[in-house]
Amino acid sequence: LALDGIGDDANLSGDLDVSDDLNLIGADGAEKTIIDGMQIDRILHIQAGVRIGLAGITVQNGLVGGSNGLGGGLLAEAGAVSLSGVRFIDNNAGRGGALYVNNMLTIRNSSFVGNEAGEGGAIYHSTRGKAQIVNTLFANNHGQKGSVYFLASGALADTTILHTTIASDSAEVGSAIDINGGSASIVNTIITSYATAIQANAGK
Repeated sequence: LALDGIGDDANLSGDLDVSDDLNLIGADGAEKTIIDGMQIDRILHIQAGVRIGLAGITVQNGLVGGSNGLGGGLLAEAGAVSLSGVRFIDNNAGRGGALYVNNMLTIRNSSFVGNEAGEGGAIYHSTRGKAQIVNTLFANNHGQKGSVYFLASGALADTTILHTTIASDSAEVGSAIDINGGSASIVNTIITSYATAIQANAGK
């Protein structure tokens, strides 16, 4: 990002505002296709009702200041987010250092490294929808309420984490994974360097 400015939803400055469904695919993988926020603003703002797919991209150095700032790397208000082979590095926000998603979320074969937030160092997922994380690495993310934080409600709220590693992170309060509401399934997942691995107040 190069145009300084916050609070704009028309792509005049700051973050990249996405108002229509979009699939964004890196040309040569995440190591070579990089969107750098330069700590000017968050990087991607996905507006309500929009579906976004990212593949083979690095999203780094996004910043949203204040305790109520949402999604340093990506904010999705009420749509669907699908990530494959994506890296989120060194993003910062009040909630959801890398991601703040308020609907369906699918993550596969991705990594979250060095992200930070007051709640949900890497991810803050607040929704009645489903979240699925598969074969993904979380490392050195910092959050007072979990490295990965789920706030869910309703019959459709469901969290699934498979074949994932959450390691070497630092949660000042809480745990590596904090689940508040809905149902949760965590299978074949490695969690290290936490006093409490999972803090759950899920329905089942």
